[in-house]
Parts: sequence; C-alpha cells; structure tokens
Amino acid sequence: MELSVPLVVFGHMHKEFDGGKGNRKMVVQDSYNKIVYVNGAIVPRVKERPVGAAEELESGGTIRAFTLVEILDGKIKKVVESWVQVVGSMVKIVKKHCSRM
Repeated sequence: MELSVPLVVFGHMHKEFDGGKGNRKMVVQDSYNKIVYVNGAIVPRVKERPVGAAEELESGGTIRAFTLVEILDGKIKKVVESWVQVVGSMVKIVKKHCSRM
C-alpha cells in the first residue's frame, strides 16, 4: 500500500536569520514528489501594536500571526501567512503573504 503525503507542517527557527541575513523560506515544494513543506514558525506570534505603525492599524490591541493552508481535492492550493489585528471585539487582516502551489 502506498500512502501519499501532500503536506508537512512544522515550526522551527525564527523567521529572520541571525545577523540580518534575510528571511528563511516559509513554504517549499519538493520538485520530485510534490510534497509541500510549511515552516509556520513566527516568533513572536503576538505583538503589541508598534509605535509609529502604519495608518491602517487601529490604536491599541495586538497583531497576531496565523498560517493557513488551502487544500482542495487532496492537493495543496495555497499557503497564506496572515497578520491580524485584534482590538477588543474588532478583528482585521492587516497583512498577508500568499504562496500558490
């Protein structure tokens, strides 16, 4: 019996490399077996609204990171890194980066 694994999700290391050497890849697809590897590690996942933040952000609250994977008919369609602002009962997506497969 053969088992197909379309997605491996894990979380290891920070998004940025030490010493300002850029960001690590969050999503990689193996060209041979088409497995999608998602490194969902973002540290910290919850941030206070930064001072001098962009105008589209409301005052106060927190910014939270989420990683979403869209799967259709057993195939990975896209992986989205989203940042959501939460202020009381108000929730708003303030940034997202989409990787389409």
